[in-house]
Amino acid sequence: MTRRLCTFVLCAQAVACGGGGGPAGGPADLGSFASNDLSLVMLPVDTCVAPCRSLATLRGNLEAWAIGATAMYVATVPDNPTSDDHHLYAVPLSGGAPTVLASVSGSESGIASLAVDASSLYAITGTGNVSSTGASPIRVALTSFPLTGGALTELAAYSTPGVMGTPALTGDGTSVFWLDRSLVQRVAHSGPTSVVAVLPTPTFGFAASAGGVFWIANPHPDKGGVGPTNPGALMRVAPSGGAPTSIGVVNGLDVTMGIAADAENVYWVDNSSVAAYALMKQPLAGGTATALAKGSIASFALAPDGQIYWTDRAMMIQQVATAGGVPTPVSGGASIQGPPIRVDATSLYGIAYLGGAFAIRSIPRP
Repeated sequence: MTRRLCTFVLCAQAVACGGGGGPAGGPADLGSFASNDLSLVMLPVDTCVAPCRSLATLRGNLEAWAIGATAMYVATVPDNPTSDDHHLYAVPLSGGAPTVLASVSGSESGIASLAVDASSLYAITGTGNVSSTGASPIRVALTSFPLTGGALTELAAYSTPGVMGTPALTGDGTSVFWLDRSLVQRVAHSGPTSVVAVLPTPTFGFAASAGGVFWIANPHPDKGGVGPTNPGALMRVAPSGGAPTSIGVVNGLDVTMGIAADAENVYWVDNSSVAAYALMKQPLAGGTATALAKGSIASFALAPDGQIYWTDRAMMIQQVATAGGVPTPVSGGASIQGPPIRVDATSLYGIAYLGGAFAIRSIPRP
C-alpha cells in the first residue's frame, strides 16, 4: 500500500515540553496535527542543577539546530520515520513553550540542515515516500521560513532529484550558501540563485564568513579519507564566485564535527592522532595551520567574540581565545552534556538524551 503523500504542515500552536501548557513534562493538546497527535505522547521531565537551565524537552532525536537572536531552531527525527513526522521547532532562549513551525511527513523525508539570519530560517528539506512498487523520487530543496511567521518557501531545488547526499548549509549575513552535489550554490537575500564554484573532488566540511566560502577537498579519494598519507586541501572562494584557491593543508579531519570560519581563520578538528585530537586554526591569508588545543575533542563551537569552545569525551567543556593561549575549563560545562554544543553571545547550549526524547540545556558563558 502506498503511504500518504509528503506534506508540510504549518501551525502557530505551542508545545509545552518540560513545563506549562499540558501534562507535566508533556506537550499541550494540538488536536489533529498531520498524522500524529502529539498530545498522546508523554515526555520525560528534564532537570539539571544550576547554573544549568533546561529550555525544552522534545520528542525523537536531534537532526539539526541553529541559534537565532531570540530562539533556538531545532529539527527532529522521529523514532519511527515511516509513520511519524519530522518536526521543526522554535525554542525560546528566554524560556517558555516551544512552537512547532512546520512538519514534514513521508517515509523518505527530513530536515537535514539549518541556518538562521536576522529575518529568516533556512533549511535543506527532503520530501518523498517509498511505495510498494519501489522508491519514488525524493525532492531535495533549500527552503526558507520568515521568523515573523508565514509559509515555507522553496528557494531552489537540488540539481539531482531523489538524492539527498550530504547537505550543508551556512550563511554569511547577506547570502545563503549550500552544497548541491558538486556545486557550491548561493542565494542572495535580494537576488537569484547562482553557482559560486564547481567542486571536482569529494568535499568535507562547509562554512562561510565575510572572508569567503570554505571547504576541505580530498584530491585523491582513491587513497581513502583525508589523513597524513593523503592530505586534504583547505579551499576558499569569494562569496561572489570565481576560481577556488587552496589556503592550507589538512593532515586529518573528523568529518562529523565539520568546519567553522570567522573573518580571520578557518577551524576544524584534526584526528590524525588517535591519542589526542587537535583543534586547528588556519589563517585566511594562508600559512601554516596551528593547534589551539589537543585532547579527546568531541565537538566544538565558535563564539561571535573571539572565543572557541569544545567538549571532550567526558562531556567537560573548555575554552580558548581564537588568538591562542592556555585553554581553561568552563564551570558547570558537564551539566549541559552534549556533544554537540552551540554558543551565542551569552550562553552555551548542549543536548541531553533521555530515551525517546532529548532536552536542550544551557549555561551562562564565563
